[in-house]
Amino acid sequence: MRLTFVYNAKSDVFSKMFDAAHKIIHPTSYGCSLCTLTHGDFGEKQEWKDFLKVAAIEFEFMYKDEYESKEQFPIVLKSNEMLLSSKEIDSFKSVDEFIAYLMSLEE
Repeated sequence: MRLTFVYNAKSDVFSKMFDAAHKIIHPTSYGCSLCTLTHGDFGEKQEWKDFLKVAAIEFEFMYKDEYESKEQFPIVLKSNEMLLSSKEIDSFKSVDEFIAYLMSLEE
C-alpha cells in the first residue's frame, strides 16, 4: 500500500523558514494540521519517526506546490485516491491517534 501525504505548505526554503517561525510564534493560526500532527517546532515528532520506520506502508511526502489539486490541503491519498480530506485530518487530536488510524489500514 502507498500513502501520499500532501502538506499545506510550499517546498521552497523561504516558505519552510516562514512556516517554522509561524508554528513557534503563533501555532494556533498555523494552516497545516498534518504538519502539526507529525512535526514539532524543530522537526518530526519521535513517535512519527518511529512509526515511519516500522510501518508496512510505502510513504510519499509532498508539498501543495508539488501536487495539482482543487482540494483544500493537507490531504492524504491512498493509491492516488482521496483517503483523508483536510477536514478529516483536522479531527485527529494527536499523532498517536493519527498513527493508530494509519496502522488500522495495514490490517
